[in-house]
Amino acid sequence: MGFNYDNQEKWMKNGLASFGGAILFLLIIIFEIYMKGYIDRVMLMIKFAPVIAGVVQGFLYMTRSEKDYIRIEDDVISIHRGTFLPRKKVFFAEIRGYMQHDTLFILKLEDDREAQFNMDWLSKADVGEIRDLLSEKISPHLTKRG
Repeated sequence: MGFNYDNQEKWMKNGLASFGGAILFLLIIIFEIYMKGYIDRVMLMIKFAPVIAGVVQGFLYMTRSEKDYIRIEDDVISIHRGTFLPRKKVFFAEIRGYMQHDTLFILKLEDDREAQFNMDWLSKADVGEIRDLLSEKISPHLTKRG
């Protein structure tokens, strides 16, 4: 079962800001070429890197609400940590409890470890459903609510 990123408006704003940053860097490059009449090839590649990064980041933000932030399967919960990092996988057998603190949902694990995810990135209905699923999967007497 997957729970997508919510608050599409936030991700659209972040995407537009990234595109805006890319355009700003592109304008700086164009201005420098105009003022100097040329630009060294190596410097052009270095200065063009933020343009490419801004465009890529913009697209990633714009499509974020289509991705599963949290996935719950039979024996594991996995948390999306970004495009270039693998999902954080936590087996239900490792979970000793959970608590909510501000915008964070914190899973207490064996050996005093923790895993967490941001509740602001999910709908309230999804957070409630995840809480209910966790309560079913782990022992009720171990669960803490904060």
